[in-house]
Amino acid sequence: MDDDVNKRLLLGFDGKNNLPEIMYNIINENRINVFHATKARKPLMALLNRWEN
Repeated sequence: MDDDVNKRLLLGFDGKNNLPEIMYNIINENRINVFHATKARKPLMALLNRWEN
């Protein structure tokens, strides 16, 4: 994601303990554009371990 400073990543558990990854960019202060949403991939799940420690 380094090639675009406007890309954002959401990674976290939902209410049913699923772990989705959602990528979006900010259009303006009232709007976002979600362009990717799927079950979290293993490389991104490693990011959660970094936050726990």
